[in-house]
Parts: sequence; C-alpha cells; structure tokens
Amino acid sequence: MPINEPVVDPNIRIPRAPSLEVPRVAQLRAFTPQVITPHLTDIRATSDIARTMREASETGNEVAKEYAKQAGYTAVMRDADGNLVVNQAPIVGDAAIAFHEAVKYTALSQGESEAKQKDLVLSKQFLDNPQGYLDAANAFRKEHVQQYTQAFGGDVGAALGRSIDTATTNNFRFLVLQQQGQIKRNFDQSTRARIDSLDQDIFSGLESDPKFLDTSQGKTLLQQRIGATQLRVNSPLTAEAPEVAALDLKQFDLKVGAAKFTSGIKTILNNPDGGIGAAQQAIDSTLNDPKLTPLQRQINAAEGSKAIKDYQLNLERQLNLSNKAQKIRDENFEDTVIKDSASGNPTITENQIKTQPGISPESRMRMLAWQKRDGMPEPMARVSQANATDLFRRMFILEEGDPGKLTSMSAARAAYGNGQLTRQDEDWLEKRFIEARSPEGSKLTSVRAEFSKAVEPSIDKSNPMMGKIDQDGKLQSYAFQRYIDDRIDEYRKAGKSPETIIHELFTPGQPNYLGKDEVVDKFRIPLSQSINNLSRNLGLGPAAPGARTAPARQPGESPADYLKRMQQGGQQ
Repeated sequence: MPINEPVVDPNIRIPRAPSLEVPRVAQLRAFTPQVITPHLTDIRATSDIARTMREASETGNEVAKEYAKQAGYTAVMRDADGNLVVNQAPIVGDAAIAFHEAVKYTALSQGESEAKQKDLVLSKQFLDNPQGYLDAANAFRKEHVQQYTQAFGGDVGAALGRSIDTATTNNFRFLVLQQQGQIKRNFDQSTRARIDSLDQDIFSGLESDPKFLDTSQGKTLLQQRIGATQLRVNSPLTAEAPEVAALDLKQFDLKVGAAKFTSGIKTILNNPDGGIGAAQQAIDSTLNDPKLTPLQRQINAAEGSKAIKDYQLNLERQLNLSNKAQKIRDENFEDTVIKDSASGNPTITENQIKTQPGISPESRMRMLAWQKRDGMPEPMARVSQANATDLFRRMFILEEGDPGKLTSMSAARAAYGNGQLTRQDEDWLEKRFIEARSPEGSKLTSVRAEFSKAVEPSIDKSNPMMGKIDQDGKLQSYAFQRYIDDRIDEYRKAGKSPETIIHELFTPGQPNYLGKDEVVDKFRIPLSQSINNLSRNLGLGPAAPGARTAPARQPGESPADYLKRMQQGGQQ
C-alpha cells in the first residue's frame, strides 16, 4: 500500500457528486444508482458519540423516506395533451427508493382507474356484441399498457395488463351469457307466438266449419302446429321436456274437440228451427256421450254454454242498438211534426204521419194525437201544472237508474196529446229538455236537479204511498220551478255564464241564493193549512166554504191510480 493514499473502508460508498443529473423515475429500475448515507458506526469506532450520531442518522433517513413517499403519491398526472408526467424532486438515497415505489403505486392505481372507466364505456357501446367489445378492449389494453410501461417501467405495465385482462375476461363472459339469454328468450317468445297464431287460425277455421281440419289448409296448419311444438323440444335454446310438449298437444286436442262442438252449437243457435232451447239440449247430450272422455265432455259443455251466453248478449246488444236507433228516428220525426204544427202554415198531414217509413207505432200515435189536440180546448191550468210538475221531476230530478226516470220527451208529448198538458206547459218541458242536452246547460240542469231535490219536499207534501195528494203542493212546486226559470233567464239576458248562474243562484251563502227561507217561504203552504187541505181532500173533515172536496180512494185502488185520478180532476 502506498504511503500517501488514505485508507478507505470497503463498506463505504462514495456519494454521487452534486453536479450529476438527477435520474428520471422511469430510469429507476433494477440496479438504479443510489447514494447511501454512511453511518459513523461503520467506521470502526466504539465511542458514544459515534453511536449517537448513528441513531440520529437513522431517524433522519426514515423521515426523509416518509416525505419522499408522500411526494411520490401525488407526483403522477397527465398534461394538457394527455401525456403522463411525473413531478420529480431531487431526492437521493433511501428516500429516492421510497419516492420511486410510491410513484409506481400511484401510476398503477391511476392506470387501473382509467381502464375501468374505459371498460364501462365499451360495455355500453357493445352491449349486444360481445366480440366487438373484446376486440375494442384488447386494442385499448395494448395502447394503455404500452404507455404506462414506457413511463413507469415493465413491472407497472405487467401489473396493469393483468388487471385489465381480469376485468375484460369477466365482462366478456357476462356479455356472452347475457346475449345467449336474450337469444333464448327471443326464441322462446317467437315459438310461443307462432303456436298461438296457428291455434287462432285453426280455431277460426273450426268455428265456421267443424270439418276444417280435413281440408288441405287445415291439414297444413295442423302439421305446422305439431312441428312448432316439436321444435321447442329439439332446439338447444329451449330444450323443452318431451313431457311438456306432450301435455301441450293433449290440451290442444281437447280445445279442438271443444271448438268443433261449439261450431255445431252456433249453427243450431243461428238456425230458425233451432234456437237456444235446441242448443241447450245438445249440451245436455254431450254430457252423456260415452264416446268422449269425461274431461272432453266437461270442456264441450262449458264452451257450449259460453256460446249460448255470447249469443244472448249479442242479441241484447243488437236490440239495444236497434232501440236507440229507433228512438233517434222517432224523436227526429216528432220534432219535425211539432215544428211544422207550430208554424203558421202546417204541411205535414195525418196521412203522412200514418205512412212515414221507419217510425214506431207509438210515435205515430203520439203525433196523430198531437195534431188532433191543436185547436182543441186546453185542460185546466191546475191539472196541467200538476202533471207538468210530475213530469219535470221524473225527467230532471230522479237519478239515472230509477225506474220512473224519463229520458225522452215521449211521455210529455203523449200527455199533451191526451189533454193532460197545456201547450204552454209542454213547450216549457221541451225547452228544459233541450237545455239539459246542451253542453252549456247540462251542468246547470244537474245542479238545479240536486237543488230541487233538497228544497221541494218542504213545498210539496204529497205522499202517494199513503194516499196523500197535496194538490196545492204540486201547484206551488210548479210555481217555484217557473220562478227559478225567470231568475235564470234574467241572468242569461245579462250575459252571465252558466258557472256564474250556478254560483250566485244555487250556492248557499250567496246574496241571491234561491234556497233562502225568505224565498222558499213564498211557495210554502203553512203546516196547519196543509194538514187541513189534506184532511178535506181525504174526506176526513168538513171542507172550507167554496173549496172542492176530492173523493177518497176507491176500494182496491192503488196509490198510483188514485194519484192519476186526482191529477185528472178526481173524476171516475
């Protein structure tokens, strides 16, 4: 050993000169140059000072490593162009190693996060195309891993690639299973729809011809039906159990038998020599047919009964439509006759009424009586007003569904023709009826009906079920309804809307409310006078001087007949 050369311990590494370039993170791989801070204890010394300095050095080194890790966790980012960038600090020694490890950890986390986001986008984009998803995912993996490998080393790229492969494999498997499930569902639905369509065609043919399956078209449809059922058994997409297909065909065969039987029942129903009675006999016979299985008998009877019920409902429906059409024709005809009779020079003759086609006999009789009534003496006002009040109640106050409810002007027109109404009272009912059917007047009529239903019992104290006829009450009710008409006409002349009329005349609490006691009292007969009048009319007490005495109910006479006789003036 030369005398002038210093002795150098082999365990001491000479630190890198400060002027050397700081290595990039991407360069810190295996065999990365490092500078290790020398420990005083490595220099063969045993003094306490050396030990203290060693402990201080170790503590400082740990602190430096921790700070380096924290710096590494936030050092990875992308610039404005999307390139990976590392904010590198001039760190050496053990701290440089800690910094480099933290950078790799952060880079791997960021790479996996970006890959997951891309995977979500590709999953939605290729939801029904698993292979398209796989191709796009592999292309992204190649570029993504290459980018991170160049920036952070092969170990980061390899770990990132494994993570992407795992996610891609799982998602690809999920998309494949989802696609296969959808294909299976589509096949199941399409074959079921095909079977249902064939059944409809077959049963439709049997409805018109019980021997439809013996025709070439019926045979073709039957073979297609059997083939569609067998396809569900043979296809791996459904792999339906043969027992399920056999049960389906068995049920189909039962329905075919019932369809043939129902076709015969419909033929009997539509035959003039048949009808419902003959159809029911056929159903009773099938229940005892030994050629049929018990289940087939029950199904035939059930479907046959349903056919009879549908036939009856159809007859009722046709009858209702016919009645409605007849009612419309009658009303239009009667409106024409009434308008013509009110003109100065009527042109419709009695013979035209008798010979007008499409008109019901009832309508003809009403209009013939109408023409004869014109120019004849009017009934007593008291009788007409009582009848008009009763007709008004039945037309506008009774609720729908009540057997006494009138839905047309037929009864009022018949009453006029029979001399029970004056022309003025019949016109009043006509106007109210037309108003009730108009869009503007329907709501007003409804509100007025509810109002009258609540108020009139305190005016008219008649009780037909007990044979009590309050003729004064009916007249007062008539006067009250005409009073309401006058108030409504005043509002209409003033340009008020139906809503305003309802609010001001029929809403409690309003100044002009027609239900106030001071208004209704004008039409009420005092209770004592009403009782006295009832007693006189029923023959229970002496009549007042000059008053007419109504006869009592005759033996066996119903309250309704008694009321009708009283309305006609009490004559036999």
